Amino acid sequence: MTNRTGWVLRRWMTIVPFLVAVLTTWPAVAQTPQGMYFAKKEYVPHPLPTFADSRDKLLKPIYHEDPLYVQRYWKTWELGFRNFYEPKPGSGFVSQFIDAAFNENIFLWDTCFLTMFCNYGHPLVPGIGSLDNFYAKQYEDGEICREINRTTGKDFTQWVNADGQDLFSRWGRFSVKYVGRDVPQPPPHLTLDALNHPIFAWAELESFRVTGDRARLALVYEPLVRYYGALQKYLRQGNGLYMTDWASMDNSPRVPDLAGGGTAVDTSSQMVLFARQLAEIADHLGKTYCSESRLARQVLKSVVSLGRPCGGGLAVMDASFEEVVNEVLLAKKTAGKFAQETGAALATPSVKTAGFTAGLGQLGRERLQTAAEHQLQIGFVFQIQDQQVFFGQRLEVPCQLPPTMRATTTSLQVTPVAF
Repeated sequence: MTNRTGWVLRRWMTIVPFLVAVLTTWPAVAQTPQGMYFAKKEYVPHPLPTFADSRDKLLKPIYHEDPLYVQRYWKTWELGFRNFYEPKPGSGFVSQFIDAAFNENIFLWDTCFLTMFCNYGHPLVPGIGSLDNFYAKQYEDGEICREINRTTGKDFTQWVNADGQDLFSRWGRFSVKYVGRDVPQPPPHLTLDALNHPIFAWAELESFRVTGDRARLALVYEPLVRYYGALQKYLRQGNGLYMTDWASMDNSPRVPDLAGGGTAVDTSSQMVLFARQLAEIADHLGKTYCSESRLARQVLKSVVSLGRPCGGGLAVMDASFEEVVNEVLLAKKTAGKFAQETGAALATPSVKTAGFTAGLGQLGRERLQTAAEHQLQIGFVFQIQDQQVFFGQRLEVPCQLPPTMRATTTSLQVTPVAF
């Protein structure tokens, strides 16, 4: 053996232990934890239901006017039973599920609506539990991929942000431009293509209306709140509306507008529904709302403090304030910029009930309208030329105005509350 050969072998022997250590620990380092907010951690095997064994236990429609409808009903169930699956070993899925997608992946959108169909077969079929497999794949920041391989349990490769870039759309081929806000950090685990749709809570509540299962709501509440937070962090533009990409509403020709910092009507509307549904779930569980919603309520309680009519609090305090949580909190941040860009004069931030206006300083002297016209407005009023423009939200208040609020005029000092 030459001196050179001996030197090479000695160097190699010193490198081998290092390589072994790296290779044996690499999977543990590279794998990102998922499913930490969902209590169900493993699948307990049990036989899938069959149509033959379940048919006599399913709801039986009666429609003599057109027997073909009844035949279609049973055929639909027969097809449904062909699409129930057990988790594959090693997939990390934790529940049986229904899936009728066109490929080997499960889809968030499709699965949510399939659970609504399965509600009519509860508890005979794997319905709402199909969503468990999405919650089991949730990242620590709340993200959930909308498309997951049915066999491996891995997020669809093209929707994974493997390079750690700021949010971008791989399918739409554009990087997200944030307008009126900072670029969120750290970068997301997923691409924009993966972050839709926010309809988990809708499916959960539809199931709850059939089952009355509060334990199920308690199980999914934190994953839902975390998912909402992730979408709020990465998809919300500075104007409070939400962005998406081509995949959010298939074949919608809007990518050029979205690429320049645009927002989406469908996604923004779905986020409003999501917030309302989270608040409803919180009510069912006896929980307080999230910190933002509590802040919105505190603002209103400080602005309008006129006693305790209607049995337990002022009428406006019983409204669905989850609808306006984001708008209330964003109003002060965006109002100045809006006024500057439009040349508008910013008036006092206000809460308005019919003709009754409460600013964050003094209650206006205005004639109160009848209880039938009672509305709640939260936000800012701008004076643009000769018009007043309201920036915020309006809510119908279902409670009667108390007699003390039907006076001709009134004036009241209230305590300002900082946003």
